[in-house]
Amino acid sequence: MDAVLNLPLKQLEDKHRQSIADEDAFRAEKKINPAYLGNIYHSANHGANIPEELNCSLFIYNLPAHMTEKSLIEALLPHAPFDRIYALSVTPPSAGSFSDTSIAKITTFTRAGAEKLYNFIHAGWLAISGQQTRVRWNQIKVAAFPGDEYLSRVLLISGPKDVVTIPNLTAHLSRGIAYQLEAATVKQETADIRLIEWRFCSFRAQASSAKLLLRWELPAVTTRFGVDPLAVPLRAVPAGPRRFPPWDRSTEWV
Repeated sequence: MDAVLNLPLKQLEDKHRQSIADEDAFRAEKKINPAYLGNIYHSANHGANIPEELNCSLFIYNLPAHMTEKSLIEALLPHAPFDRIYALSVTPPSAGSFSDTSIAKITTFTRAGAEKLYNFIHAGWLAISGQQTRVRWNQIKVAAFPGDEYLSRVLLISGPKDVVTIPNLTAHLSRGIAYQLEAATVKQETADIRLIEWRFCSFRAQASSAKLLLRWELPAVTTRFGVDPLAVPLRAVPAGPRRFPPWDRSTEWV
């Protein structure tokens, strides 16, 4: 530390300029927006080296300034089915920006699902608050997720009624992960057990992380992945029991 502090001021300034230049070059190479504040060196935050026809990520723009992940999902739901959401983020207009619209990045689990969503928006079928939404393929490409078809952004959480409450689950999840919530709904209850459907806005780093977190923090609670309503027609979301892989039988309550 002393050695760094004793460097001539010009050397420190030169190192700082070189660091900025290196970062700018890396952003340009990976097509990362200069305004992006996340970890640009994490592989999940820059594009996959795949052909355009395998990209599952969309860039949606001309959204209302007040748009959120939750409200975008709600705008899409009446037009389902599309596909399961793998990742979704909405960026509002920045303070002082010449634009008063939001943008969104949405990644589906499959290329077919991404194409279905792209074609729907590109055809002009999605207008929100009087604004015609626009879409293009995201320059930061994301490949299809190779996981099993039962994975989704929806968790079905069951357990003792004094533990499985929306306020209690909110407290545990908020301490452990950053997430956006579409909806949390009590689906079933008995005298002792409650089942809550918890719809995150993303599978990546949200539903997937929450399942692990709840397993560690609340051992009396069981979780399994539910149905993403964006992947099925609005009136066709099954309400009854579903079959799960043999390794997940212990979490099947209904």
